[in-house]
Amino acid sequence: MAEGRSAEALNLLRNPAPNEWGDLELRRELDVANASAKLGRADAALSSLKRLKTTAEHSKSVLLLAQIETLLGALLARSGNSEDAEATLQSAVAHASASRAPYFEASAYINLSFTDLNRARFDDAIDYGQRAVKLAEPIQARRIIGAAYSNIATAYAWLGNFDQAIAVQQKALELHKAAGDEPNMQVSLGQIGNLHMLQQEPDLSVSSYEQAFQIATKDRLLSDASKWAGNLSDAFSDLQLWDKAEEWNNKARDLKLQISDLHLLPLLMMNAARIAEGRGKVSEAEQLYREVINKGAKEPGLAWEARAGLGQLYAEQKRFADANREFEGALSAIETTRADVRDPSSRISFLSHLVRFEQDYVDVLVEQGAGQRALKVAESSRARVLAERLGSSPSEQALARIPNAVLLSYWIAPRRSFLWVVNAAGTRRFDLPPAAVIEKLVAAHRRTIEDDLREPTSTELGDALLKPAQPLIPPHSRVIVVPDGPLHRVNLETLLVSSPQPHYWIEDVVLSVAPSLVLLQAATNPQSNPKSLLAIGAPAEADPSFRPPTYAGRELENIGKYFTAGESRVITGPAATPDAYKLSDPQRFSLIHFAAHADANRVSPLDSAVILARGHEGFRLYARDVANVPLHASLVTVSSCRSAGVKAYNGEGLIGFAWAFLGAGARSVIAGLWDVNDTSTATLMDSFYGEIAQGRDTATALHDAKLRLIASGGNMRKPYYWGPFQLYTRTLPAPGANPSAPVTLRPTLQAAR
Repeated sequence: MAEGRSAEALNLLRNPAPNEWGDLELRRELDVANASAKLGRADAALSSLKRLKTTAEHSKSVLLLAQIETLLGALLARSGNSEDAEATLQSAVAHASASRAPYFEASAYINLSFTDLNRARFDDAIDYGQRAVKLAEPIQARRIIGAAYSNIATAYAWLGNFDQAIAVQQKALELHKAAGDEPNMQVSLGQIGNLHMLQQEPDLSVSSYEQAFQIATKDRLLSDASKWAGNLSDAFSDLQLWDKAEEWNNKARDLKLQISDLHLLPLLMMNAARIAEGRGKVSEAEQLYREVINKGAKEPGLAWEARAGLGQLYAEQKRFADANREFEGALSAIETTRADVRDPSSRISFLSHLVRFEQDYVDVLVEQGAGQRALKVAESSRARVLAERLGSSPSEQALARIPNAVLLSYWIAPRRSFLWVVNAAGTRRFDLPPAAVIEKLVAAHRRTIEDDLREPTSTELGDALLKPAQPLIPPHSRVIVVPDGPLHRVNLETLLVSSPQPHYWIEDVVLSVAPSLVLLQAATNPQSNPKSLLAIGAPAEADPSFRPPTYAGRELENIGKYFTAGESRVITGPAATPDAYKLSDPQRFSLIHFAAHADANRVSPLDSAVILARGHEGFRLYARDVANVPLHASLVTVSSCRSAGVKAYNGEGLIGFAWAFLGAGARSVIAGLWDVNDTSTATLMDSFYGEIAQGRDTATALHDAKLRLIASGGNMRKPYYWGPFQLYTRTLPAPGANPSAPVTLRPTLQAAR
């Protein structure tokens, strides 16, 4: 059976054991049920296992009872009876634990993980999978570990954390190969195909699905074979190869009917609906979509996929009221699932990979002339997890509009992108190029600044993003930008705009970045001391990989001179530990400053860390930890490389220290987009805090400090030196807070070129 040869196993098990052999006959019947289930005879297996469970309970064979319950729970989960499956499997865990049988306890946890995958409880699926691995590793149970990794990877994939999903699924596949475990090999191959599909790479998914289908068919794993055939149909639909899609969908249906596996047939109806739509058979597609929705299928994602598909179909027919209803239903179904995801990192990635539904809906709303409603949908998708941390509900708030600032909200989508400009006069929408065009321009701009350390010479990106809105942005305006997609990784101040002649946009505006328009609030009186500084940095070396920044000590010394001893607390050297921050009562400070290295984590962004001196809890101050320490600060500055984060999530933006400190309660955060230079950073921060000491607001102080650095000439003109630090805020400018006119730098920039 472990090799997938279940028919041969049944042949070996055909003769009952003699009565005097006791529990051996129960074990034989258990194996018969297992083999029958693998051959698609699920109903017979379920009936047999329920009878065996009663017999085992009377025989007091606790370990055998655990094995029976483990298989029974798995079959209940496959049949969609999740509640009974969970109760049965929890009983199996208890019986296996009482028998001190880690292999069978781990097996039960794997099936609990599978059960929660089917219920879209992805956090729990990961947790149960990790418990199985912990039990299986000491006894080197490779099959168990591989199966657990496969479930964990699937959960990560549903949550949109593809980096971790791919890494874990590859580990699972290697374990299955090493163990000669073909049944689980085909599962991992199929799941790798799923990962490609979730990343909109159907051409790459086909090979994995075909390999999985071949193994499943050879080993008579017909339930899995039908699944991979259905997924191949989905992939060929994405490739618009409708004949291939129909061929594989028919194979999948025939296999499911052969094994009487009917509970996943709605998935095949969904495929058929897409095929009909692709062939222009509108009435047939509508009927099939409706049938999928009405069946109430329990497969994660099917409800919102069907409603969004139907919404798109209606939109193409200009039936906009019907389309809006279906899209709203799809988003509501997504929200229902999201509410069950507890871990913040998982909520972020879950929403990120489902933004395509909002992108489609926003496009449909614009198509019907409902631009304001489109903006509200776009903004309600942003900063959801951050808003929850702050006790706010973006969907219930009105969009901010104030007389002394211009708000720019970007929406970068595959078909076309949008820019909304909100000012005192109202709201205007402009169409922008599609995502692929903007991503290419952003990548080229970043290479010029970050890799080549050159001044940009092209105005193409600046014109694409800013030119439509320039008539609505008076000179020297305060501008608050809500970026999207690739724009999270570029500082718009560094863009060259062409009119009246090429120049950096920083010369025209005082810029800050917001997570969303609906999170912007009026400035409030801080609960902390209005002029108090907590500065931590220039730590003693804790790891040779992170030598303390050369100029961090000078940076803190320069900042400290703007505050009296009673107003500031500066922690450096061996005392600058992660514990010191947590124990310093950071709530009482209005300004908090870090001058140290940062280590940005792409795979798990909330595990990014500021590198400090070694303390009782190590030397890393993690983003997830600072997010849990409440603050009242008006500003936190993290003067470190890539402290804003290196991975952006659709909706939530860059996840790093800017996000973490805003979530802790800070009203504004300054953080770095790329590697920072010691010398220029020390100079910039000295100038910035000098402005703060004179009473300038944060945005103006940072803006003017950057202009001074540019005006100093030499290399400092290059955006690499003055451009990494951005101001992230959730606070609107105070009324009447208008910046002074910036220094004109155009002749300098022209001479440089």
